[in-house]
Amino acid sequence: MQDGLANGGRAGRRRPGTLGRHLARRLVQVGVQDVFAVPGDFNLTLLDHLIAEPQLNLVGCCNELNAGYAADGYARASGVGACVVTFTVGGLSVINAIAGSYSENLPIICIVGGPNSNDYGTNRILHHTIGLPDFSQELRCFLTVTCHQESKPVYISISCNLPGIPHPTFVNEPVPYFLAPKVSNQLGLEAAVEATAQFLNKAVKPVLVAGPKLRVAKAQQAFVELADACGYPIAIMPSAKGMVPEHHPRFIGTYWGAVSTNFCGEIVESADAYLFAGPIFNDYSSVGYSLLIKKEKAVIAQPNRVTIANGPSFGWVFMADFLTALSRKLKKNTTALENYRRIYVPPSMPLRRENDEPLRDMLSGETTVIAETGDSWFNCQKLRLPENCGYEFQMQYGSIGWSVGATLGYAQAAKERRVIACIGDGSFRTGTTLDLSMPLTMGKANVGLKVRTEEELEEAIAKATGEMKDSLCFLECEASEASETNRSFKRPLSHFIAARCFLFPLRFPSHPIPCPGAMRSFVVRSVESALRRRGAASSNRRVFSSDSVPERKVAILGAAGGIGQPLALLMKLNPLVSNLALYDIAGTAGVAADVGHINTRAQVAGYVGEEQLGKALDGSDVVIIPAGVPRKPGMTRDDLFNINAGIVKSLCTAIAKYCPSAVVNMISNPVNSTVPIASEVFKKAGTYDEKKLFGVTTLDVVRAKTFYTGKAKVPVADVNVPVVGGHAGITILPLFSQATPAGNDLSTEDIKALTKRTQDGGTEVVEAKAGKGSATLSMAYAGAIFADACLKGLNGVPDIVECSFVQSSITELPFLLLR
Repeated sequence: MQDGLANGGRAGRRRPGTLGRHLARRLVQVGVQDVFAVPGDFNLTLLDHLIAEPQLNLVGCCNELNAGYAADGYARASGVGACVVTFTVGGLSVINAIAGSYSENLPIICIVGGPNSNDYGTNRILHHTIGLPDFSQELRCFLTVTCHQESKPVYISISCNLPGIPHPTFVNEPVPYFLAPKVSNQLGLEAAVEATAQFLNKAVKPVLVAGPKLRVAKAQQAFVELADACGYPIAIMPSAKGMVPEHHPRFIGTYWGAVSTNFCGEIVESADAYLFAGPIFNDYSSVGYSLLIKKEKAVIAQPNRVTIANGPSFGWVFMADFLTALSRKLKKNTTALENYRRIYVPPSMPLRRENDEPLRDMLSGETTVIAETGDSWFNCQKLRLPENCGYEFQMQYGSIGWSVGATLGYAQAAKERRVIACIGDGSFRTGTTLDLSMPLTMGKANVGLKVRTEEELEEAIAKATGEMKDSLCFLECEASEASETNRSFKRPLSHFIAARCFLFPLRFPSHPIPCPGAMRSFVVRSVESALRRRGAASSNRRVFSSDSVPERKVAILGAAGGIGQPLALLMKLNPLVSNLALYDIAGTAGVAADVGHINTRAQVAGYVGEEQLGKALDGSDVVIIPAGVPRKPGMTRDDLFNINAGIVKSLCTAIAKYCPSAVVNMISNPVNSTVPIASEVFKKAGTYDEKKLFGVTTLDVVRAKTFYTGKAKVPVADVNVPVVGGHAGITILPLFSQATPAGNDLSTEDIKALTKRTQDGGTEVVEAKAGKGSATLSMAYAGAIFADACLKGLNGVPDIVECSFVQSSITELPFLLLR
């Protein structure tokens, strides 16, 4: 009976749990379902306890650095990540990944299996250490990259003999996990909101700029709601891409100083007040600390502090609370947004859009893009993300190879999403490929496709996205230096690959420790080891390169005229222009001074008279020629020829002498005649290049788009109308039958009327101005569009397409307006 009572007593008591069991349950409670681990002799016992937890899955990695990167990616998708490594040799390996997570404000739980607790203080030297009896060196290293704060990594070291020891404090079911929510100081919050509202409500054209700390502040939704309430335009810092919906009607692009999205930088830097939510101003995000913003105009809202201009700072005010309260205090103000829409020029679209950018086509609300450090995230910054499309990259720390492990972790946490990772060849080779090479060595459902021609690349992409969509696919583009522009590819392979965005579908097969669930992912790998980008690009670059914003000089000849002055203004606003030279026979000093006061990147200089023409042209990359006599009522383009031919001849002679390699944009009418004249001048000087002489006929395209929009009742931003033929009267042939989007119910008579109006557009303006001018403003606008296309082409942007009057062999005519 006593034995029975004793047995019953033991059965009634709760058996003490173990530290390993307790840790496993806590991981599940905080939201961890997958732990990325590298087994080692100091953590094996701990791993046994983690594996025993039914709600916890152990994902084996090939090395500790990858495990840390995977935990980083996992935390981005689920809110918290965890990794387990062994003592010192594993801890010091994973610490680089933990440092990156610290810089990105990601909560990572880094668990290290340590030496037996009985070894401490014995002066014993253990393996996997640096050969000293002091076991604290690992802890000292982790102190700077971990802390107890929210949204930062933490470090836990557990001696290898402790995970399995029972202890009464570790019951089978731990006390439920709970953290008290942080609450803003109410008086400080009210004061910060009131002061900010007064500051912004008196501004004429305020803007909102989102920074990367929106994530740690959990304030993305509050930021969008603020924008909806106040009507301000929304810009993002480059490190905040993906944190604000880019489909939002008030989204204007990325503010990145001189390399901002077109027209975004002008709006932000010309604002008289801006609210930055969670910014980080480092050398990358500020383009070498060159942002043209002023502290006295700025409200800086950090996760727990608000600072207004040079004035007060309010602490313990949390960003989400602040933005939500502020949205109820701000007056509606859409001035800056209207200014943006007024100056915005939509990018031109090709006549028939080929499938040159499958990555863009594949983006949706169910995908997430992960961009590797360097060229990959410089180029991915240009992607316009659809609604609910995720975007992750490591701009602050920039660890090479981070994206491979992060893709593994993100895909494991977000099994319902398709992950697209953009990875450069150098990063892919740094050792992180081990976690992807494991299934390759096992030979399980993997496909390696090597391509040497553009046609093979087309077929490989179709195969990888079709029949092999559930396999781990690697697509390697072979190209020697000589073959970059060879006959195997219709255009430079580096441009082709950039347009293709290196698409590689992938589903992660099982790892050494199986991972449940399918992870539909994409690895985008750029094999550029044999390719050169603008001379000598390295796939291993860590630092910001000024090559991304080349210095470009633009010269305008005839800058004081009716076209030249507004054209000078528009080119001053172009972020691709670093030096703007304004030349005319008189009046350029005033134009240069006036335009030069605009706070944009370009440095402006004025030149007057023939003796200064050489200085104006020296070093020019693009020369725009609007010089000449304007058209008057009753004057045909042939009448202009006798006057303007001599002007064009003298200017082109100077171009051949001072900047023979420049791209020449001929605006001077009649273009049908002035372009051939220019070609003969250049041929005589031995500098003629048919690929660098363009007759600017963009105004015909602009008119055709405008007239078509009005008749077809379609959105003007979406319209594209190709124009071919010539640039005079009936030689102007707008192809309305190929216009996109297709117009509804346009009759043959409608098309004839539209064609006639386009051909007579110049005459319409001359007559409307009653002999006091011609089409100067619209011509300047068209000239600026074409010059921008030339600058992008010089900078290596692929697939820039514009209509122009150029040398042609299509017909017996030596020159023709083509697209």
